[in-house]
Amino acid sequence: MLLRLALPLCLAVTMGSASAQTLPKIPGGAASALGGGLPNLSSVGAPNAAGVLQYCVKQKLLSQSGAGDVLGGLMKKPDVQSKPEFSAGAAGNILTGQGASPLSMDSLPANLKKQACDMMLKQGASLL
Repeated sequence: MLLRLALPLCLAVTMGSASAQTLPKIPGGAASALGGGLPNLSSVGAPNAAGVLQYCVKQKLLSQSGAGDVLGGLMKKPDVQSKPEFSAGAAGNILTGQGASPLSMDSLPANLKKQACDMMLKQGASLL
């Protein structure tokens, strides 16, 4: 068990935080305890993406000028703001798919928060 936990930690130290997204997931939540990467965010829909982008701007993880066009485009989509997924995102919860637990931005280390916001900006742009 110790070897199973030590390998991803060694990889994280060796490869640096820029590679944290590619670290293997470890059962039992140990990946987040070790700074292991983010889940795939490509399944996030427009309402949740808009909410998360709003959260990221409010928390100063993205600038309004950098995220404004994507956020504005998502907000123009019908009923985006009325969906519960939008409210969840605005509270800092990323919904990654059916049956998956929400990813709370507040539970992430600072470097992964920024990375999640950058990934959400790309996902949001792909939904326009």
